[in-house]
Amino acid sequence: MSGDGKLSEAQAAIASAFGPLEGARLEGGCGECNAYQTVEPFEAGVWTMTVHHDDWCPVLKARS
Repeated sequence: MSGDGKLSEAQAAIASAFGPLEGARLEGGCGECNAYQTVEPFEAGVWTMTVHHDDWCPVLKARS
């Protein structure tokens, strides 16, 4: 974000792409379980995408 509080062109493009997905549950994200993904704002122009695996998922267990 620039010093004047406005989003840069890149940040505005990201907000345009991810903003409408906020709060949605997007299917997929793992080939081993029935995972889904969520998108949440982190700060102005920055978003996070989280993959929510099933508890039994071998990919999740390998990362723990």
